[in-house]
Amino acid sequence: MRFTLTVILLWCSLTALTSCFAQDEILTHEQQAAATWVLDESSVPLTEDQASAIVAAVYRAAEQYSLDPHHILAMMRVESRFNPKARSSENARGLMQVIPRWHRKELAKRSPYDPMVSIEVGTAIYNECLQKYSGNTRKAANCYSGGGGNKYYRLIEQAKKKLMHHVIVQLFEPLSELVASH
Repeated sequence: MRFTLTVILLWCSLTALTSCFAQDEILTHEQQAAATWVLDESSVPLTEDQASAIVAAVYRAAEQYSLDPHHILAMMRVESRFNPKARSSENARGLMQVIPRWHRKELAKRSPYDPMVSIEVGTAIYNECLQKYSGNTRKAANCYSGGGGNKYYRLIEQAKKKLMHHVIVQLFEPLSELVASH
């Protein structure tokens, strides 16, 4: 175990990746790349640890429901621009813009401004929408947003495309540098 941790720490330092840990979790390179995207896209200043914690929580919640974590991150980008204190004119709150009056049961007296609560509850709500519409992501997104229509879905798809591009560039950048140096 000690050897494994040493190897992981050495790998992280050798690859010059910014945040290897979030809430005592080791982030994969893909998750680290997603965390840098969150930092770049956030409308408020976030620390690397905060961005890493958000990404780790999204990946956990997505895994729980067998969802695409990139889709959840893209939804979050559209909903709040990664502002944990975001509040809409409809009183939607937090990273996933959960509406307390509609989701009292899911919130169970917890604050939608708590990023981990917002991610947990928002992902569960989106999963319910997906179940309701037999896995149709366009209809589920419309359900989640309360009627955002095609424009809302297009915004999510655009954000997801930018996220995926960012992740791919981040993952292959060390390789391209290695190839260029030879």
